[in-house]
Amino acid sequence: MFIQERNKVKEKKLKIGEVAKLSEELPSTIRWWTTNGLLTVVDKTKGGLFLYPESAVETARRIRKLQQEQRMRIEEIKAVING
Repeated sequence: MFIQERNKVKEKKLKIGEVAKLSEELPSTIRWWTTNGLLTVVDKTKGGLFLYPESAVETARRIRKLQQEQRMRIEEIKAVING
């Protein structure tokens, strides 16, 4: 029997400006969502800049959609995102 080893793909870490640009949001919005527990920082640079997982881009898009289309409040969005 052949056992295939799964390759663990390391998710790229993005700076706040990259997340903002890719999700079409302002860096201040990304920062606010982070402060309020909607986005998670996975690391920091030596200079103290927050680093986000690539998945933060899709999460940011989802947050905006929930705010605009569903008119959800922050606590409701947290429950949906964190699950």
